[in-house]
Amino acid sequence: MRIFQLYPDGEYEFLTAEDEDDLEQLGELDATSRAADWAPVPVGIGTTDEDTGSPLRRADFPWLGSWSLVLRDQAIDLAGPVLEPFGEILPLTCPDARIALFNPLVVLDALDENHSQLVRFPDGDLMVIEKYVFSSRAVPERSIFKIPQERSGAVFYTEPVVDELRGLGLAGLDFKLLWDSDAD
Repeated sequence: MRIFQLYPDGEYEFLTAEDEDDLEQLGELDATSRAADWAPVPVGIGTTDEDTGSPLRRADFPWLGSWSLVLRDQAIDLAGPVLEPFGEILPLTCPDARIALFNPLVVLDALDENHSQLVRFPDGDLMVIEKYVFSSRAVPERSIFKIPQERSGAVFYTEPVVDELRGLGLAGLDFKLLWDSDAD
């Protein structure tokens, strides 16, 4: 089994928010359904590199972070059916495009803490996971999930889902291999 995490793909557009609190709200998704009381957050699309001023390539998945998958226009229609069994698609408000955010709702107790590399605070709370090791038995072959140790953090994708998403031919999305059961 191979498990992946979102990774930015080159020089593509990114998501912006006018209000820092709105951006923070997007980062607080903790695998709890928000659809019933969701108020679309106003966002924009960053089209130039903040350091160089160079134009960025159009993204079907504007970058926000590895903890959040943002979908634009065609990606909502094509990737939505791949994602929906594992969460909900929440609309965002954008003057330039139809934009949505994927909120994963599957939480699997799949982290093998004994073999992962964890850094803890002095009180024992988890600070960071430096190396992930998963229990293959705890993860279905086709899944998008979070783990209880990082409910507001990382989102994990199994290889069949990654292959489906890559196969759509949409721009601005890539994944990095995080864990391979054959390598451990």
